[in-house]
Amino acid sequence: YILRMDRTNLVAYFWEANTIHEYTCSTIPTNVWTHVAVTVNSADYSAANCYINAAKITASHSSWSNSRNLSNNLYLGDDPISGSERFKGKIDEAKIYNYPLTSEEIKQEYNQSSAVVMGKPIDTNASGNGSVGFWKFDEASGTTAYDISGNGNDFSLGTSNALPTWLSAGKIGNALSFDGSDYVSRADDSDFDFAANDSFTIAAWVKHNGTISSSNDYILTKADDTNGGYKLYMDDSGDFCFAVDDDNSWTPDDSACTSGVDYDDSAWHHVVGIKNATTSLRLYVNGVLVASDTSISTTNTLANSGNLYVGIDSDGTSNGWDGQIDQVKVYNYARTLRQIAFDYNNGKPIAYWKLDEKTGTTAYDEIEKNIDLTLNNMEEADHQIANIGWGLDFDGSNEYAASANTTINASNDVNYNQVSWGGWIKPSASPASTTLIHKNNEFRLTIDSNSKANCSIYASSWQTPAVSSSTIPQNQWSHLLCVYDGVNIKIYVNGILNGTQNQTNNITSSSSTALNLARDSAGSGYFAGLIDEVKIYNYARDANDVKIDYNQGVINFR
Repeated sequence: YILRMDRTNLVAYFWEANTIHEYTCSTIPTNVWTHVAVTVNSADYSAANCYINAAKITASHSSWSNSRNLSNNLYLGDDPISGSERFKGKIDEAKIYNYPLTSEEIKQEYNQSSAVVMGKPIDTNASGNGSVGFWKFDEASGTTAYDISGNGNDFSLGTSNALPTWLSAGKIGNALSFDGSDYVSRADDSDFDFAANDSFTIAAWVKHNGTISSSNDYILTKADDTNGGYKLYMDDSGDFCFAVDDDNSWTPDDSACTSGVDYDDSAWHHVVGIKNATTSLRLYVNGVLVASDTSISTTNTLANSGNLYVGIDSDGTSNGWDGQIDQVKVYNYARTLRQIAFDYNNGKPIAYWKLDEKTGTTAYDEIEKNIDLTLNNMEEADHQIANIGWGLDFDGSNEYAASANTTINASNDVNYNQVSWGGWIKPSASPASTTLIHKNNEFRLTIDSNSKANCSIYASSWQTPAVSSSTIPQNQWSHLLCVYDGVNIKIYVNGILNGTQNQTNNITSSSSTALNLARDSAGSGYFAGLIDEVKIYNYARDANDVKIDYNQGVINFR
């Protein structure tokens, strides 16, 4: 294969036996960075795909007979056949995968390349169907905030003293600033009226200007005094709430609220409220499930004749937001945990220990939760070159790493039913009957007496684990990832599904237990060997996600 520039065009060549396939993809501009990708399936070399800046391009295809020496070295920036067609310019982040990436994976590749879009929510099917309303607030001027969902649900900015201010630096691009009296609104629209059995999702990036006053500050509302409705807001103590009501007086029938967190801290937060038909309300902040109501009493329609407001209560005059709002979305279905994670930060882990410190007694969490691990009974020599950078070498006797008692996947005492956890290991002795990752009374990754990987969750007791069909070898690197999706526990070994166990229980998040590496929380099952790149996700990774983890990651989180 060859990927080259032909004067101004990107051109790809693939050799299939004695046939050359040529694809002319698109013109590439000079003096600007361009992300290029070409994928092909070896089952059909006549159907390659070209992508320019993550957009799929229709390429012209031709083929002819020609043989090629298959023993050449891999070259970057040069064609050794001609010896004169060397690339002039800059090349970065060159990657080769042994399978064709999907369009979604190409988008993830592309979106890692810019600090401006890193972590930007992507309205693609990482994610499911599109929104019924998506307002980026990137206009920077004027009195209209345009809906980019394709549904034409534009907002009008308030007038006179209720006119919010355009900001050039929001969470993602521009944003709107509200002073407590400002708002944007859209007249009653059936796209935002939901029946009793409907599911829907509201999401926004918000930043409150310091300590809240003595009343609620509203982010998004659609309600009236006849039929109720729904509201997303910050209460007078600085907690976020998502509430619904189905009668003629706004006293929420059901709500999901945080408690004692104080989000009125002048920092950006991603807030998501979800109503799942008639069964539950869920509230997520910064990708984490923070509150839920699993026995809602709202049984009538939430449809009403009120305006849809952002930045003020449903009367259009009171309890306005004091701060900034950006990237508002409304979906007419319940978003999944994975979708929320990708909206928040492209699905990065909730905790991630690269173990690359090379020295010291702390393994630092790369993610903002800062769940750092203390290295116990370990020496400087235990920092070793590992599979990706550096890792830690445990002796199987008394060495381990552990966090303080902490929540990881959800707020304390909140139930959750999705989690993924794992990393790279290289046992230096038989791994039988050892523990790799252990969050007591929540989840664990162990090796059983037959040297097979076990993934299990805790629900009143440790449940039946998913067991790998293959044994974990000694003195070789293996990537192990456990995935629980609320229906099954799965164990992946080196990117391949290797065992499944049916499981439907909830896990209860606990602030009174620690995370342990290389032993269990009771101080037994010590592991001997190297551990590297430990990650925990608060959602169920899918098969493609697992391949990304195995292939050392598409996105740089640091």
